[in-house]
Amino acid sequence: NKQQKSLAITLLIVCMSIVVLSGSRGAMCMFLGITACWLIVCTKSKKILIPLLTMIIALISFFLFYDYLPEFLKYRMNVQSILDDGGAGRFKIWSEAINAYKESGFLNKLMGHGYGSFKRTVSYMASGHSAYYESHNIWINELIEGGIIGVVFMAGMFVQTFLYARKRENI
Repeated sequence: NKQQKSLAITLLIVCMSIVVLSGSRGAMCMFLGITACWLIVCTKSKKILIPLLTMIIALISFFLFYDYLPEFLKYRMNVQSILDDGGAGRFKIWSEAINAYKESGFLNKLMGHGYGSFKRTVSYMASGHSAYYESHNIWINELIEGGIIGVVFMAGMFVQTFLYARKRENI
């Protein structure tokens, strides 16, 4: 059992290191979010120590080694860079998607435009590019493609999954 805990902590540290070195802010947020959810689920049992230690070690490591990170990583993890590039263009895409939703008819707001319709409905293309963008946001994508009903079903699915995981004793 001790070997499993050591292996789990080691793997989480390796995964977090890979995510940080990739420079992907979204992947890092997702990794931290999954670890936070793991913490919430584990609070019911006594298995909270592994994810808690992993998050503490990851945070301490980030601050200890921050000066040794390559400049592009420091820039990518800087709040000002996120504001400067608009989340790599995502803020503009999301703004266009929200405007497209607002301009939709009642039935499209309620039931969406159909799955796979985001690019056709939003039709956002940045200057200098030759392809329409994806939403880069599961909730906005669902709002356009599945409408309010789709968002409610998707939220229900997430809540149900969380409640099921929380109820199980072996998680």
